[in-house]
Amino acid sequence: MTTKKTPKKSVKPPVKQARKPAPKKTASTPKKPVNKAHSKTPKKIEKRPVETSKKPSNILIKCLNWFAYILCIFFIVCYGIIFAFQVAQNNDSTLFGYSLYRVNSGSMEPTLEIGDEIIVQKTDDYQVGDVVSYLVDGKNTVTHRIVSIENDIIVTKGDANGVSDDPVHRENVIGKYVGKAKFLNFVLSNKVPILAFLGILFVFIFILKK
Repeated sequence: MTTKKTPKKSVKPPVKQARKPAPKKTASTPKKPVNKAHSKTPKKIEKRPVETSKKPSNILIKCLNWFAYILCIFFIVCYGIIFAFQVAQNNDSTLFGYSLYRVNSGSMEPTLEIGDEIIVQKTDDYQVGDVVSYLVDGKNTVTHRIVSIENDIIVTKGDANGVSDDPVHRENVIGKYVGKAKFLNFVLSNKVPILAFLGILFVFIFILKK
């Protein structure tokens, strides 16, 4: 018995397909800008204190305070010096070699006028033409100009007088005139106005502070 061989099916090898090239990356579409202000939580804004300029009244008060303090110190020093001179004169002594006297007559005008506070320096060097202060009868003080010197005898004369004074021994001469104490003269001559002015000034400052 003859048999027929069934024909074998031919298996076709798989067809290799060529790989497609990967698509090139193209420029992506621009992204929309993200608003950071909306994305992040808002920060707390710190409030800074507002700087304000000083009030003119405060500056005025400070200036007046300094002015009042300086005036007080000035007048206290002046009164202290006057008091020290007076204590020294009462004890028949000088303050660091100086004495303070007030002119009570017009015998030395126009050089020295009535009411002038003059400073006299203790010294042993006297010459003709110097203005000196000396004691008469151990009590009264006279301030005149020297017109002559003979050994220890000194003769003086007031600029406004026509006659010379009696001779004076050198030991009775207190000292030589060196100048006027204008500030002390002003303080002594205006006690009431000065105190009134200081009082009004302090009251004015006290009212402004309120």
